[in-house]
Amino acid sequence: MFGRSVAVCLLLLVANVGANAQSVPDDRDHGWLTGVLLGLPGYKGEVEPRLFTIGAQFTRVRKGQPGADLAIGMMPYAVSAGVIAIGMRAGVTVPLAPAPRLLVLPSVGASLIGAAGPGGGAGTGGANVGLATVLLATPSFGLRTGVTFHGFTDVRGALWLAEVGFVTLSKP
Repeated sequence: MFGRSVAVCLLLLVANVGANAQSVPDDRDHGWLTGVLLGLPGYKGEVEPRLFTIGAQFTRVRKGQPGADLAIGMMPYAVSAGVIAIGMRAGVTVPLAPAPRLLVLPSVGASLIGAAGPGGGAGTGGANVGLATVLLATPSFGLRTGVTFHGFTDVRGALWLAEVGFVTLSKP
């Protein structure tokens, strides 16, 4: 099921690369969306509030072209228990603009999670597929919401992370 979701998202991204009617308008044709996000993870329909995340998000916005979609986050609860747990995702997105101050960001990519503590460390990798929206309050500041599903090689079923935070759009 997760593999099919990744394949469908890849096809949608490729199909939208040349779709100028749905691409980012000229006034937002390039730049970086950067921001701080809070995340709430879950697995098999169960939410785990204690494992909330704080992270940073970096998304390259280019008119009608794929751009990088990167994030890194950590779990404060794990740190309070003496464990450093860090998650990262790196992928690609094609920004769509269905309304003047709205961006829709479908994404697909790779995921990594690592943890280290007094007893040692471990990590795992996999793939992700996600969908985020950015509602711009001004041409350079907005609210980002999204959800990403992660399939890891040694975890049965997909983990998900729902995120919300503020972003800025900077021009090069």
